[in-house]
Amino acid sequence: MIIKNQNILSGLQTLGLTNKEAEVYYILATEGPLTAEKISKRVKVYYPAIYRTLESLLNKGWIESSSDRPKLYRAKSIEIAAEHAASKLISEINTATENLIKIFQSIPIYKKNKHENGLWIFRGWKNTLNKINEISKISKRSIYVVIKEYINYSELKEILDIISKSDAFSNVYLTTDLDLSNLFDAYPTINFQINKSKFRRDSTRFVLIIIIFDEKQAILINAYYRNEIMEKDKVYATWERDPNLIEILLEGNGLKLKDWWV
Repeated sequence: MIIKNQNILSGLQTLGLTNKEAEVYYILATEGPLTAEKISKRVKVYYPAIYRTLESLLNKGWIESSSDRPKLYRAKSIEIAAEHAASKLISEINTATENLIKIFQSIPIYKKNKHENGLWIFRGWKNTLNKINEISKISKRSIYVVIKEYINYSELKEILDIISKSDAFSNVYLTTDLDLSNLFDAYPTINFQINKSKFRRDSTRFVLIIIIFDEKQAILINAYYRNEIMEKDKVYATWERDPNLIEILLEGNGLKLKDWWV
């Protein structure tokens, strides 16, 4: 193996090169322009066969050739070649994703199961955050976060970090006795509605967090604090898709999208 650094080999493979293509690119990038004959000797591949590898690298945009006789091959800079390969892969993945979504959405049994009511229970703070992240990524219209009890800033920030990356318009309702004005600058894409209220600093307290996505599904998080520290392994959340419950949550918390949606 010509490439001794496993990170280099792995990186080139991730960007779509075969082992042999990675070796040829590495040689040209580190040794400069070479003829096909010299390349074949370096990688120990029969002279006629090396042309297939070179042709593939040319088509993938990793190398270029001269019009000399014999022809010289040179590596493009890693910055240009890697960026081109990454852009192509991203485009291919996006296209494949869109096509796959369309195919599944056209399957009747999938459409039926997708909208089936019911709930799932998640245990642990990490699992809960993962589910919030998963749903936030596909939310397009709105995300409501309602927290009427005192929550630590660290856990609040973990939620805000996730929903701030969503394409949906996010509205966060907080009841707190802390000065959270710094949140406005930290999360400019989120609309905050803060209600000032004094909280007792009990050694043990319970916090309910409600997050509603696109007015179609919700996550209800039950968290416990002991001595100001969240018992993260004891957190449990329910993922709800019942339209009647979503309507109750919206009405019960006075959430009206038309009031703030532009």
